Amino acid sequence: MRLYARSVSGATGRRVALLAAAFTIAVLLVAGREASAVPIHVEIEIQCYVDGRDLLIIDDGTLQWDHRDWNAVGRPWGRNDPTTITTRLNSVVVMDGVDWFPEWSEPPPAEIMSPELSSIFTGLLPPVPDAPMVVTLTRIQARAGLSILQTPSEANGYSIIVDFNDNSRSGADWYHAKLDIEYDGPEPDPIPEPATLSLLALGGLGILARRRRNRV
Repeated sequence: MRLYARSVSGATGRRVALLAAAFTIAVLLVAGREASAVPIHVEIEIQCYVDGRDLLIIDDGTLQWDHRDWNAVGRPWGRNDPTTITTRLNSVVVMDGVDWFPEWSEPPPAEIMSPELSSIFTGLLPPVPDAPMVVTLTRIQARAGLSILQTPSEANGYSIIVDFNDNSRSGADWYHAKLDIEYDGPEPDPIPEPATLSLLALGGLGILARRRRNRV
């Protein structure tokens, strides 16, 4: 009986050791994924109704309009048109046509003619990183000026300013801009794969079994 008990105890110890090793390997795999830098490609599309000149400030996960001339974006002639946001992360859609209605000093149908800042949109996903990046602009729809006024740098906190300038034309029109942002960084959303999760679970069970055996 004693020999049998010893053989069972030895087998259990080996299983516990294997499970603990699996747990350690899984942790190292997850840590390696989080630490490795990979090419990241973020796309941000903005659609808006412009009359005059408005600057869009993109900073981290926020957007804000800086109104300069004529009617504020989305608010000509008593209208209240949204700023529509679409984003992609490595070609995968993250935000699919999300409508943001900026708030100003006066509610619609009042026209906002004087320079002022809009409310801040805080739900931009994925956020723009606080790191060096390359930004290019594609004019999908623009009858007048549409350009990057400020490129991100350490001096400006890695914020981007896009200039929507319709001053040279009468009336208002829809503008559609696409920003392509490229940088190297940690792999986005580092969630362990199912196999890694299984190893973590087995390793956790092994540690619990070893603790229980030590108590006995």
